[in-house]
Amino acid sequence: MIVTNIESGWEIVFQPSHGVLAGSLALKFADEWQGRFWVETVAAIIGHDDEKEDFGENHYLTELGAPRDFTLMAMDDETRFHEAKRRTGNAYRKHTWIGLLQGMHVEFLYDDQDVLPELRELMDEEKKHRTRELRLLGLNKSDLIRGYDLLRWCDRCSLILCQSALPAGGRRLEIITTSDKTRYEIWQRDDESIGVAPWPFAATSFSVGAEVRIVKQLAFENDLELADALEGAERDQREWTFRKS
Repeated sequence: MIVTNIESGWEIVFQPSHGVLAGSLALKFADEWQGRFWVETVAAIIGHDDEKEDFGENHYLTELGAPRDFTLMAMDDETRFHEAKRRTGNAYRKHTWIGLLQGMHVEFLYDDQDVLPELRELMDEEKKHRTRELRLLGLNKSDLIRGYDLLRWCDRCSLILCQSALPAGGRRLEIITTSDKTRYEIWQRDDESIGVAPWPFAATSFSVGAEVRIVKQLAFENDLELADALEGAERDQREWTFRKS
């Protein structure tokens, strides 16, 4: 969950909803970003943050009973391995290209970390068969890097929006620097429209949205109580308008 503390309680965005916003952004990109498996690329972006733990084991509460933001969740090594295995396995069942992109995402998240030998082996095996799978699809490593650049761009931009992390005063924030060393930045104008430079989108202006749940209860006894509150929570359809300078 993406959790923001507000005066009346909590704003909460489910991570799959963040994925939908990321996919909405991908659909706005200029045609040159659309590779051979475009539908599968968008599906990978939408589903890149799925496969999270179910409610019930108090994964989603702090020690004080507040909703826990995903940045505060410390997964144990075993849970991290099983989530990564589940992510990649289910992605490959959808399509090989989706599996390759999810494998890249797992590598991005964990390759430089001290992880279980089983997770290291999973990532090593993924790297070994990557060239073969790309060849079978008629693609190359550059195609995969380009596709993953897009996934990471949309993931990061969606998180910035869902976390209400845009700086005040029109100050610019880096989205990502892509593999070709292009640095993308985002900012919010006085009229609340969003600017991006360089501009990667087809249209000169567009709007995207995400569903935000407003929870007024400050603390909970357990995950299931939080889950019930989220089911009955007020839902706000948040919208952002992007406009080229």
